[in-house]
Amino acid sequence: MSILNQEHTRLMESVKELLKNSLSKKSIVLDIWTTPGMKESYIGGNAYFVDADFKIRKLFLGLVEMPVGHNAIVVREHAGKLLTNLGIQESDVFVVITDNASNFKRAYSEALNEKNLVDAESDELDEDHENNEEVEEVESNDEDDEVESNDEDEINDDEVQNELQEVEALETEYNGIYPTRLSCAAHDLSLVMSTVFEKKSILSSSIIKMTKKLISRFKKSHAATKSLAIKTKEVLSKSLVLLLPGPTRWAGHFYMINRLLKIVNPINEIALTKGWEILEERHLKVLRGLHALMKPVADLLLQSQSEEMGISKYSVSLNTNLMSVFESDFPSRDKGGCPTLLSKNVRTSN
Repeated sequence: MSILNQEHTRLMESVKELLKNSLSKKSIVLDIWTTPGMKESYIGGNAYFVDADFKIRKLFLGLVEMPVGHNAIVVREHAGKLLTNLGIQESDVFVVITDNASNFKRAYSEALNEKNLVDAESDELDEDHENNEEVEEVESNDEDDEVESNDEDEINDDEVQNELQEVEALETEYNGIYPTRLSCAAHDLSLVMSTVFEKKSILSSSIIKMTKKLISRFKKSHAATKSLAIKTKEVLSKSLVLLLPGPTRWAGHFYMINRLLKIVNPINEIALTKGWEILEERHLKVLRGLHALMKPVADLLLQSQSEEMGISKYSVSLNTNLMSVFESDFPSRDKGGCPTLLSKNVRTSN
């Protein structure tokens, strides 16, 4: 066995021991990556848990190759391989966090166990009824009555053990109350952006279409792209290219506009030499308005993907940033044509 293989074996055993001695169940984050052309597909993820020293740890689970056509059964099977490779059983998992892909949703059902919920509500009602009876009984007693002690107050070890077993059984029984899968907060936020800016037609305006068409011209022209890279390096000390939004790139429209506004002058210079349409000030006014409107959400998306971004800090940041946008007078007329686009959508949706 080579030194590399020996070190890998030693490291795997060390990781398994770390997981075995952990003080908590594991929260698992999963994602699927597919190569361009749908030729290869892999599932990977991280595990989060509390170790024996009461420290929150993050562990990369690795990658497992899977068939390109991955349905819910295939996803669950190959995710299971990721876990078993490190000695993690599904019973050790508290929650699985994924994006909103349908195969993940089906693999890890979000639905609550209706039977357990009904039983839980019934138990709560019975408990309230018993508590009310106890209160009435206490109130009916004379305040000066002395409480007599007897041998029944002594603690019986067998009864304690039976009670502990009942608690463990209840924990297992009510495990279905919690969802097996949670949706990724950053992914949900990106869906909010796409819903507001795409499905509400704000980003389907003629100006956005014109912008995408101009960017596509650069993408198809090697000479124009090379010329843009040279000009941007002269101005910004680094070569930049134009971006088009993709379905898997979160806040793609924001980054498209953000990059374009940085290098609009060289873009227009090259476009003029090619005889293409250019972005005039009236067009840029609308793009600046959209950029300002999308920036708070795009910034939150970036923060939410940071390893240092705890969920409580993320929640506070989300509320603070979004409320500052909603409570301000923005968008105002000096921000460009964005208010016109927004008001148009409000009118058409009502």
